[in-house]
Order: sequence, then C-alpha cells, then structure tokens
Amino acid sequence: MLKNLGVDPFSKKFNEEYLSQIFKNRSKNIKNSLIDQNIIAGIGNIYACEILFKAKINPFKNVNALMDEDLKTIIKATKSILKKSITLGGTTIKDHAQPNGKLGYFKQKLQVYGKKNKKCNICNKMLVMAYISKRSTFYCNQCQI
Repeated sequence: MLKNLGVDPFSKKFNEEYLSQIFKNRSKNIKNSLIDQNIIAGIGNIYACEILFKAKINPFKNVNALMDEDLKTIIKATKSILKKSITLGGTTIKDHAQPNGKLGYFKQKLQVYGKKNKKCNICNKMLVMAYISKRSTFYCNQCQI
C-alpha cells in the first residue's frame, strides 16, 4: 500500500526537478495535485489551501502552466507550512489530538482555510470559497494569481 505513496515533502527528492517531471504532461489543477498522495505524501486539504496562499498561486491553475519559479515557491511554502504545523502540534478543527491527548494549535495560524467572507491579511479583499473535486477550497482571488 505504501509503494504508491508520493515523496515525503521533507526529503531531498521533493524538488523542482521532481515536480517538473510529474507536472509537465498533466492537465490537472495545482490544488488536486498537492493533495494527490501519489505525488506528495501527507498534504491534505487544509494544508494545500495554506500552501497555495503562501505561494500566491491560484488553486485552479493548471500544473503544466506552472513556471520553474512557481515550483520553487510551492516547495518552499510546503516545507514552511508543514514545519509550522508540526511545531504547533497539527491542526485541530474538530477532534484532532496528538498521541499525548493535546490539541494541535496550527488552526490559530490559518490564513485562508475556513475563512470564507473574511478579509485577506495581505490585500484586505474578501477571501473566497469554491469547490474543487467536491473539496472546499479557500483562497484570495486578488493575491493568488
């Protein structure tokens, strides 16, 4: 079951060359590609929204339209968001708890996820919620191009 799992986002294999090879012949949006466990292991819906906000990339953007600089930014944002979440014990939205029973406090650091009709911290425009593959997707259509 683990043989089809994508790269670990903290491994050296998670790099611009890897993403470029994976994305070059695909016509899939970046949001679905980030949460595809066959490409990158461990990124869920919440983290994909936060990563794309930090990277300033629209979740609907097709992966084969991403430039090298976009890939670098996505990699950097992924590592940053995941490190911060790990440091804070994960993201408790409903009932997530760490093995020791403590809650995860990354929810307090979320910039876009769950913030429909709230103002963007960067541009002050209203954040948007849309559905991509039946998953709620939160983003700023001003900052994320």
